[in-house]
Amino acid sequence: MLGPMNYGLVIFDSSDGKTINGIPTGFLSSSYPHIVGAEGKRPPIDLNRIVETFHSKEGDSIPCVYSELPADGISAVDGNPNNFLITNLEPVNRSFLNGLPPLPKGIVTKTYLDCGTLPHAFDLELKVLGLAHFSEKQLQELIIPTVPEGLMYTEAELMLIWNELTKKSLLKGLTQLTMIKKPSNTSISLSNRAVMEFLMVVLQHDVMKKEQENE
Repeated sequence: MLGPMNYGLVIFDSSDGKTINGIPTGFLSSSYPHIVGAEGKRPPIDLNRIVETFHSKEGDSIPCVYSELPADGISAVDGNPNNFLITNLEPVNRSFLNGLPPLPKGIVTKTYLDCGTLPHAFDLELKVLGLAHFSEKQLQELIIPTVPEGLMYTEAELMLIWNELTKKSLLKGLTQLTMIKKPSNTSISLSNRAVMEFLMVVLQHDVMKKEQENE
């Protein structure tokens, strides 16, 4: 099993364990203390709160990811607003975005060689959905994070890398990352769908309480 500290690296946005992808821990749990609306329904996940968690800097407005102008809206990279992963949510300046020519989105693939060190060396392939020019620039400037020791499972290593790239480097449009292990030359992939399913599971449970019980 993963230890509490390493498990936290994979699950939570920060060491305080209060949010998962900018959403309060346990938000989807039946025991979460929601204030329900007039129709008796729980409030929806707040996309603005998610974006503010990762993009807001104290005293500054959130910049548009394309223009650095102040953002006044949120765009879903894959066109699905129900995909609440931070990598799918772009703060945008509507006027600037509307001024761009109509362009199809494409998938840009880039492989980073010789990540990690033996016996845990690997290549890492990223697939990013979006406007190709913007996506290529993101990938050129990206720094692949170091995987700490003590993560027993490749899935946990991939999830940690995913978190670092999307929550700290704010990589937009990440749809899949693949770890190609050396010297076995085996590959393991993590998709945005798998990450979403994983988050739905942990948000439905009081993960923080379980962590405290295991300490």
